[in-house]
Amino acid sequence: MRGCACLAVAVEYIVTGETPREFLIMQLDRLDESLRPVAMSMLGIIQLAGAASLGEGRIIPKKLRLYRECLTNEILAGADSQERLRLLSSDTWIPPHGFTTLVRPSSAFPGELADHERRFIRRVVLHGWHALRDQLREQPDSQAGRSNALVQMIRVLAEAWDSAGQMEDHVIVRPSAVRSLRALAATTTGPQTVSLHAKLSYRARSVDLLNGSRALIVESSEGT
Repeated sequence: MRGCACLAVAVEYIVTGETPREFLIMQLDRLDESLRPVAMSMLGIIQLAGAASLGEGRIIPKKLRLYRECLTNEILAGADSQERLRLLSSDTWIPPHGFTTLVRPSSAFPGELADHERRFIRRVVLHGWHALRDQLREQPDSQAGRSNALVQMIRVLAEAWDSAGQMEDHVIVRPSAVRSLRALAATTTGPQTVSLHAKLSYRARSVDLLNGSRALIVESSEGT
């Protein structure tokens, strides 16, 4: 059960799309079946206890919802690629509840998702996505334009993950890559995946994490 604290952090970001529900399901499948309900209860309790430890006013509706959905297993429902894509491509910030999906990127992925894109969206935890999304919100573009730009960045990251062998459960977007992606987003008006990938200057390297999983770090070719 020592992994519950790490999973509790991951659970918090399911509602923003940064953690896929499929990732949580995969972790639970590694436990004995009799322990899974206990693990889910603990994940919910950690949400409330962690918020309460920060002081008065920190148990917000989002935390209460996570607590309830962990106890009822609702948090595991809806492990769908399009649903997560909508969450990841939302650029509207409503504090303190987090990002909310107001725009559906209906034109961002024309036709069917490629197999590697579907696997990436269903399985990989994204770190640093909130920083990239925050920076895109500063751009003088329409909400739909920013949403489409976010989807294009997901596509580029999925291609990097695919090229690395699809072995990583985590993709970490470093600040240097965020700056490159921000510059691309400012000049992009449509889902020009091939040209975006050709212009993007980045390098991706795999690292082993202390918990036994692997992460792909995406950063500028200049480093940092």
